[in-house]
This record gives sequence, C-alpha cells and structure tokens, in this order.
Amino acid sequence: MLRAIWPLAPILLLVSACSGGDIGIGPGTPPLQASFSPSSVAIDIGETTNLFIAVSGGALGTTAEWFCVSSSPGTASVVDTNSGCAVTGGTPGVTTVTAVVITGTQSAMASATVTVRTPPPLVATMTPGAAVITQGETADFTVGTTGGDPRVAASCTCASSNTGIASVEVTASGCRVTGVSPGGATITATVTNGSETSSVGAELTVIEPPTLGR
Repeated sequence: MLRAIWPLAPILLLVSACSGGDIGIGPGTPPLQASFSPSSVAIDIGETTNLFIAVSGGALGTTAEWFCVSSSPGTASVVDTNSGCAVTGGTPGVTTVTAVVITGTQSAMASATVTVRTPPPLVATMTPGAAVITQGETADFTVGTTGGDPRVAASCTCASSNTGIASVEVTASGCRVTGVSPGGATITATVTNGSETSSVGAELTVIEPPTLGR
C-alpha cells in the first residue's frame, strides 16, 4: 500500500500575484529522482537494517509516496517505513530491494543490493577448561557457542569418558559433574544446531576427600 511520507524538500510555494497560481507540473518541473542510502548492504540472518530513501525533483508542493519490494523475499523480506525500507535477512543469498516512489503524476525507482551472509561455522566452548573436585563433590561446566544458524535453537548433550570416576548430567547452562571415585575423566559437551554439530572437552580430576585427624 502506498504511504504518504513527507513533503519534498525544499518546497517552494510559488503564488501568482494575479490569478492565485495553481501548483502543479509545468514546463520547468524537474524530473523526479530517488535513491537509496546505502545502495548496498550485507546483513546476517535475522538482522534488520534500514535503507533510507532520498527524493529530489518532482512537482512542487507535492507529497512523496512509496512502496518497497524484494526480488527474493525468501532471502530478505522488506517492509516500507516512514524513512524508506526495512530489510530483514532470511536465508543466505543476494536480493535486490526496489522502492517505487510516486509524487503527483511522476514516478521513479530506487534500487539497492542486499547480501545475506552465510553464518560462520558452529563452535562449542566450555568453561572452565579443567577442574579438580573431591569425591562426592559436584561442579558445573558452562557450555556456549559461536556461529551457527541463529534461527535454530541449539541443543546440548554431555558425556563422561569414565562414569566410574565422574558422572555427568545436562543443565540449563551446560554440564554438571559429580565425583564418583579418584581419577581423571574427560567431560565432553556436544552441541547440535540444525545440521551442524560441535564438540568440546574439559578435563576433570577427582581426588579423595581429606582425612580428618583425631
């Protein structure tokens, strides 16, 4: 739907001293021109950016209207705003965003190239990288990620290389371990994000509890 946005600037009101002077398109009316700023942009999946429309020329005293379209809505969707077009990344690729600007009986188009970047590879992280606990004690390892598809919720599993030394369970923030018997074990977290997986490990040492003297 066309939206009335703002009067073209600068607006010069030319009033005839004799007849009241209609404002309209005359022989000296400059052609309507429209452009985007920026004219090209790269965004991430799920990211929204604004393309601002600059309008010049056209009939004096008229109001500019426009609507926005994307040549590939799956790559980037677009909605018209009070200042131009808002673009949101959908899937990796390139699309052309076009605004059709109308003022009076004139029209013009502005185009911009939008590139939606491919997300960086999924990488899982775990902190701390090593821990020492006593038999029967628990400790938490925090699991995080970088990269991956932001549209997909990641899931995590936790494993112990030796459940006789340390047991492990999944928590909201990562992995919780419990010392079972003295020794060493590797705690591994595996994160799945869509079709990607990434694993990370941390070393755990379980020691005997201190012996209390008489």
